Amino acid sequence: MDSSVEPDFDVAIVGAGIAGCVAATLLARDGHSVVLIERGEAPGSKNLSGGVLYGRVLDPVFPDWMTQAPVERVVTRNVISFLTKTGAVSVVADDLTLATPVNAVSVLRASFDPWLAEQAEAAGAFLMPGV
Repeated sequence: MDSSVEPDFDVAIVGAGIAGCVAATLLARDGHSVVLIERGEAPGSKNLSGGVLYGRVLDPVFPDWMTQAPVERVVTRNVISFLTKTGAVSVVADDLTLATPVNAVSVLRASFDPWLAEQAEAAGAFLMPGV
C-alpha cells in the first residue's frame, strides 16, 4: 500500500473477539471493505482463559466450524448450583443427548480467537493487530 495514501474502509470493527470476528466475516462476505482492529499483538493474546461456547449461532456463519475450530471438548453435563451462606443445592443434567446435536463446547480463547480471525481474513477483512 502506498504510504502517501490513507487506507479507506467501509467498516472499522474494534476488537477481534468472537463478536468482532463474526461481524467482520459477514460484512466482508457481503462485499464491504472491513478493517478488524485488535489491541493485542494477535487475536486471543489478551485472553487468559476459556469457557463454554454455545455455538449453534455460529452454524449459519461457519457451517463446519465444529470440526475445524480448535474446541476442547463437547459439553455433555451441566450443573447449576444455588448457593447459600452455609451450603449449596445443585441440579445436574448429565445426558449424552446434550451432545447430539452439539449444543455447547469448551474453548480456550487464546486458540479459538485466532482461528476466528483467520476466517475473517479469508473472507476479505483486513486484520490490524497491536493497535
